[in-house]
Amino acid sequence: IKCGFESLTKFNELKEYYEIKFFELQRNLDKAWDGRWFKRAYFKNGEKMVNDLTNGKTSRVILNFSIPLFISVVFQQMYSIADSVIAGRFAGEAALAAVGASYPITNIFNAIAVGCNIGCGVVISQLFGAGKYKKVKTAVSTSLIASLVISVVLTALGILMTPSLMRLINTPENIFSDSVLYLEIYVAGFAFLF
Repeated sequence: IKCGFESLTKFNELKEYYEIKFFELQRNLDKAWDGRWFKRAYFKNGEKMVNDLTNGKTSRVILNFSIPLFISVVFQQMYSIADSVIAGRFAGEAALAAVGASYPITNIFNAIAVGCNIGCGVVISQLFGAGKYKKVKTAVSTSLIASLVISVVLTALGILMTPSLMRLINTPENIFSDSVLYLEIYVAGFAFLF
C-alpha cells in the first residue's frame, strides 16, 4: 500500500508540473508564432536562410541532412556508455547489471520517442515544402503539445508499470530492485527524451 501511495504521489506531482509547463509552452508558442518571428528566422537581409534539400547534388544534400542525425545517435550512445561507466565504477557490478537489464525497456521508450518525432517531422516538412507557412505554425504547436502529452502519459505508465515490465523480461531477483530504481529514474526524465 505504501509503494502504491508513493507512486500515486509521484504521479500527481508530475501531473501538476507538466500541466504548468503545458500552459507556459502554449503561451510562449502563441508569442513566438505571431508571424514576425518566422520571418526573422526564415529571412535574413531579405534572403532565405533555410537550405532547400530538393536542390543540389543528391549525395551532398543527404550527407548534410544526415550529419545532425548521426550526432544525435552518438550523443545517445554516449549517454548509455556514461551510465554503464558510472554504474560499474562507482556503484558496483549489481548496478551495472541493473542498467543492462533495463536496456531493452529504455530502448522501447527511445523508439517511441523517435517514431513520434519522425512522424511529426514528416507533416511539418510537407507543409513547409508546400509553402503553407501558417499551417506549419499549427503543425509545430500541435506536435509540441502532442509530444508533451504523450511523454506525460508514458512517464506515468512507466512509473506505475516499472516492476511489471522488469518481471516481464525475467529480471533476476538479485538486481531486481536496482533495475526498478534505474528504470523509474529513466522514465521520470522521459519528457526530455521527446
